[in-house]
Amino acid sequence: CDGVDNNCDGDQGADETDADGDGLAVCEGDCDDTNIAAYLGAPGEVACDGVDTDCDGTAELLVPSMYGSIGEAMDAAESGDHVCVSAGTYEESGLSFGGKDLRVQGVDGAAATTVSAGYGGRLFSFDGGETGDAILEGFTLANGYEETGSAIYAPDASPTLRELVIESNWGDSAVFCSGSPSLTDVEILDNNTAGLLLQGATATLVRVRIEGNVGDYGFGGGLHLEQADVVLDDVDIVGNSGYDGGGIYSLGGSLLLSNVVLADNDAGGLGADGGALYSEGSIIEGSNVAVRNNVSDTLGGGLAVNGGSLTLTNFELVGNVGVYGGALSVNDAATVSLWNGVAAANEASHGAGLYFGPGDDNSVDIHNVVFSDNSASGSGGAITGICNHGIHTFEHNDAWNNTPENYSVDCFDDPTGTAGNVSIDPLFLDAAADDPLDWDLHLSADSPLID
Repeated sequence: CDGVDNNCDGDQGADETDADGDGLAVCEGDCDDTNIAAYLGAPGEVACDGVDTDCDGTAELLVPSMYGSIGEAMDAAESGDHVCVSAGTYEESGLSFGGKDLRVQGVDGAAATTVSAGYGGRLFSFDGGETGDAILEGFTLANGYEETGSAIYAPDASPTLRELVIESNWGDSAVFCSGSPSLTDVEILDNNTAGLLLQGATATLVRVRIEGNVGDYGFGGGLHLEQADVVLDDVDIVGNSGYDGGGIYSLGGSLLLSNVVLADNDAGGLGADGGALYSEGSIIEGSNVAVRNNVSDTLGGGLAVNGGSLTLTNFELVGNVGVYGGALSVNDAATVSLWNGVAAANEASHGAGLYFGPGDDNSVDIHNVVFSDNSASGSGGAITGICNHGIHTFEHNDAWNNTPENYSVDCFDDPTGTAGNVSIDPLFLDAAADDPLDWDLHLSADSPLID
């Protein structure tokens, strides 16, 4: 690339010429010497226009203009390539990334671009150790039929899933992952199976909605976790049903929740626990968490914590219904810490706000929590339980208007009047509506609970 006809054959060489006049020869990084705008590092790269303007080597495979199907384009693509799918409905299944880090994109978004398996198999799979550079985005994925991961199957892979709607799939899970996936701006809706199954995974979910899924095959209608470490940020898990854990089932692992809503979930069936969440040996931390209007047939209409630990800060537990623990049940040597929250209008036979039951050394630590308008048909409108030598700290809490009484706990007397605990109308900002789910549970300016 020295501009000299070194072999004196009268031909400088095509790769040393500048046919398009952009000042660069092919050997200097001009990948298209017929296009003056295309050269190495050129600005203005436009995704999915079929032109490698910046000459970075990324091929754009267009469907259907260049390839008749998504599968054909994915098979032809190499790692780093971009498969661009125009709006439409594509009847395809068995689409595999094949160990290649591809970007497969519905360029007009999920509302305009659907891939349907017609209940004839799985839609997409990542089954070759793909990394976060394997990206699936901009599709509605529907009508998959497979035992595990009927829409997306990603064992030991770490794909990036974004701007997807995953709906109307059948099996034991619509999405299955066991690597380190990330999900952003994803909706998992109305699947006749658990929405998302994570086994041994390290996963992050941001701006995700999991709604209306039915876990007919077992635990966790919305989200099923086994020995997984998961972060939920700005996530709604709503209207799902299953056995233990209508919304979330978590076995071991850890769960970090921020700005999460768990509402209208149902753990149904004889002995079913945890309408919103059932955990067994998990380490759970949450801030700005709303648990509303969930139901279970036995333990924890809202949350059922068996072993492990739960820490909640800035939370509300409202309108949940269970038998033992309308809002929350604690069992099997669990450690629970509650700070700065409200448990209101929950219902149970025992412990409408909180029930802690038999088990060695349950530990319950509660600070600055309002228990209001909870109702138990048996005992403990706010709290009932069996201490079993656990460490139980209750400080600066308010129990008000709970029936039949505020506390029924075998290891301490009613703590009202000690350690800053009171029984006084909290004066919520707006509690006039007949339905407590419509109450505004912020404290009014006149609340006696404001220092």
